[in-house]
Parts: sequence; structure tokens; C-alpha cells
Amino acid sequence: MKRILKLFLLLVIVVGGGAVAVLGYTGALPSVSRLLGTNTARNLEVEFSQSDLQSARSKSGIDFQILPPTATPQQSLKFSGKKIIRATFTDKELTALLQNNRWKFNVIDNGQIKINASGTQEISGVLRTERIPGYLIAHGVPEKTVQTIEQSLSSLSSNPPFDIQLNASWKNNRLAMDVQRVEIGRIPLPQNLVDAYEPQIRSAVEQFVLSVPGVSINSLTFANGAMQTDSTFPSMVAWSEQ
Repeated sequence: MKRILKLFLLLVIVVGGGAVAVLGYTGALPSVSRLLGTNTARNLEVEFSQSDLQSARSKSGIDFQILPPTATPQQSLKFSGKKIIRATFTDKELTALLQNNRWKFNVIDNGQIKINASGTQEISGVLRTERIPGYLIAHGVPEKTVQTIEQSLSSLSSNPPFDIQLNASWKNNRLAMDVQRVEIGRIPLPQNLVDAYEPQIRSAVEQFVLSVPGVSINSLTFANGAMQTDSTFPSMVAWSEQ
């Protein structure tokens, strides 16, 4: 059951770990992990520039505000208003946004998003496990549930790298998602486990995304290194910085 919860949590947060046997590959033995190169994010070779970040922010039109750094998790992230976003974002622009998320409970470090010509997506990064409780509380997850998740994650090493390959799209607030591969610490999770729980994972991701105030997704698709969206998002996002 713990293994399933970790899989759920990783996919919900990233799109949105499993129990791995080899300690060196999960980072529990830091010196071994550094030697094997398994404590760093997989490089998807998506390199962005400052102009990619500026372009992405201009396309979104979202007003980003800064909250006091001492804010509690519940007060560290706020959304307001609504705005329609009809735009195309390259994977460089999406990666620029991901790597410039300064929210103090952001759980992804060194994240990259790669969109293949076929439209399949790959996401890599490092999962900041110590920030997960604050992340969940800020998103309205009850504290008792957060405590249960913390206990379940106690066997997961600190800050493991991850890599997820999938084929996802949205239409009329419904998510279609085929998870093709999940790696934690460079070790792939059994695909039969991923496949068995994919319907529940898809439902959890869908509910998590649509729980953000102001979010409604008419369509969101991926092709030729870019994401096309016709969606409604909050017009203002405020966070406490790291």
C-alpha cells in the first residue's frame, strides 16, 4: 500500500516514488549515489534562455506577486481572478517557467520538460521530499492525510531524481493520460504496477489540477516540441519565495 501511495504522490505532483530496493540508486547512500550519478536529474537537453522565460510569461499574462517569506503553508500560495489563455508554449518556455518557480514549497528542482515530435512528453527533475508536506497543505490536503503521507514516504530517500515519460492531453476538463515509464533514482518502476493503477492516478491528477481556483481546460495538446492550450487560469498567482 505504501508503494502505491508513493506512485500516486509522485505522478500527482509532477504531472501535477515507489519503494526502490537498491539504496545507492535511491540516494540513501549519498556517496554511492554521487558516484553512480543517480542523485542528479536526468538531463533532457532542453536548454532555455532568458528570452524563453520572458516569452512564456508574456503569453500567459499571469500577474505574479510575492508574499512574505514567513507565511505558513496555507498562506504561502494564493490565486485570484480568471483569464483565458490561448497560446502555444515550446518545451523551452515550459522548462523556463518550471525552473523559475521560486515558491518555497516547490517540490521540483532542476526540472525539464521535453515534448517530442510525436507529442509524447518527458519530465525529469529532483523531488524535494522535505517540501512535500508544505506543498500538500498549501493545496488544501487535510493535515491528517499529510501526516499519513509523511509516514509512508519515510522510506523514500531524501531528494531522489525522477523521470516520467507519458502521453497526455486534456479536452473539456477531462485528462487522457498514458504513463509509459516512471523512474526514481534511475530505477524504473514495474510497468505492470503503473498500468494497474493508471485509472486512479489519472483521476487523482485530474482532480488535483482542477481544484486550483480559476482553472478550466477546454483543450491542451502536445506536438512538435510545443504545447497548445485553450484554457482558463487564475489571472494572479502569489507565493512566498524560497
